[in-house]
Amino acid sequence: MSETPLLALEGVWQAFAMEHGAFPRRPPAATVLRDVSLTLQAGEALGLAGESGSGKSTLAKCILQAPAPVRGKVYYRGHDVQSLSRADRRALRREIQYVFQDPLAALDPRWSVLPQVAEPLDIHRVGSRCGRSVWALSWKSACRINSPAANASASCWPEPSCCSQSS
Repeated sequence: MSETPLLALEGVWQAFAMEHGAFPRRPPAATVLRDVSLTLQAGEALGLAGESGSGKSTLAKCILQAPAPVRGKVYYRGHDVQSLSRADRRALRREIQYVFQDPLAALDPRWSVLPQVAEPLDIHRVGSRCGRSVWALSWKSACRINSPAANASASCWPEPSCCSQSS
């Protein structure tokens, strides 16, 4: 008996228009992904390796429908991702998230660390606001971050006592 795969891609293609000249009549398309199929069961891990420009990031973005593939299907837990409602797609993005290849591009140097770490929790409304603050502060302690910059960023966060109830 086979279980429904956690993630399945069937014949996924992705192409992007390439503009040439100032007034292209019909820009040719650069095919980045050609007929990609894969199946991933719950508990399995998948690593993609390839040269720069080989389509690894494009494949990950197609899974999240950003952008949707030009051909083929992406299934998550047996559901066609492209046919999900907006609310269901938002819920999907709580479970599947894009991880940037370049760690320096993942964090914005104009923001302090703690708000960036907690931002996905805010976007997906995970827990209460206070709970997210407590989590971010505990994350800082667990990672043993004790630098002037990290301590300064923590000062913009409510203290964990924000969760205590007044008597």
